[in-house]
Amino acid sequence: MIEMSAEIFQRMTADEYDAIPDRITLDQNNRQQHSHALDELRARVRITLVHEIGHYSEMDDAHLHELGCA
Repeated sequence: MIEMSAEIFQRMTADEYDAIPDRITLDQNNRQQHSHALDELRARVRITLVHEIGHYSEMDDAHLHELGCA
């Protein structure tokens, strides 16, 4: 997952990076209901954050899915 995160940030221009909001809100209950362990919950949160940040880099869902972030 670290490689995916780095790729997204490396592709961003300074303007795109500046456009990322200070806060991304995730629905806690949805993530917890589908996670059986803390490590699994952390992985789901990480994937979701990378997915949402990817949209700020103008990645579509198909590309994010290829990266494992959909």
